[in-house]
Amino acid sequence: MSRPDLVALTRSDIALESLGGRLHSALPADRRAAHYDRFAALYDRVVSGRLYNRWIWGIDRARYDQVIDRALAAAGGGLLLDAGAGSALFSAPAYARRPDTRAVLLDLSLGMLQRADARLPAGLPVELVQGDLYALPFADAAFDAALHFGIPHVLPEIEPVFHEIARAVRPGGTIHVASLVKSGRPAGDAFLRLLQAAGEVAPARTAAELEQALSPLGKVELETAGSWAFAVLTRPR
Repeated sequence: MSRPDLVALTRSDIALESLGGRLHSALPADRRAAHYDRFAALYDRVVSGRLYNRWIWGIDRARYDQVIDRALAAAGGGLLLDAGAGSALFSAPAYARRPDTRAVLLDLSLGMLQRADARLPAGLPVELVQGDLYALPFADAAFDAALHFGIPHVLPEIEPVFHEIARAVRPGGTIHVASLVKSGRPAGDAFLRLLQAAGEVAPARTAAELEQALSPLGKVELETAGSWAFAVLTRPR
């Protein structure tokens, strides 16, 4: 299975630079340092814990697997955009289970992508691109589906990012979104307030606010579990 053709996928006004192997950057050299570069290893250790996810967020990690598997399956034999892929901490097992999934994993943090590159098995048909979610380097309708997992709650503005991802997904394609939300659970809501005070997340949104931001872009199916909201947006044909 061939890896995605980044030249064909990238907008003509973007200068994509190879950083070796599967790694590339769509950002100028002076924008390549990111906040999470310094904390990538610590982030992985903290958020991977099963007790952390169960006690703080009220959810089992198996639910993450289901959401990610559904996104990869939606791409079928086409292309998946993993928008905000981070270190592929939760998604790498799904890519390994579905080795025919052709995907482009994008993140602002090169440090996170380097960890993703090390975590993803060699030989998978994937490319990793450092880029800006608010200005995706990809052409319109370049992808068949998108995964946007665990990112909206860290973004100060979500509507522009949702519009960019929708622009990059073909009509009829699906966008699979997962975000922490203000749920009314004392532990989760309190921890979100602590993270906001530390500058690690944006002010908490509700599941209804997430749905409201997505609904102008297509049909939305929304589910909640613990402190999480999971949405599937289907782009109009």
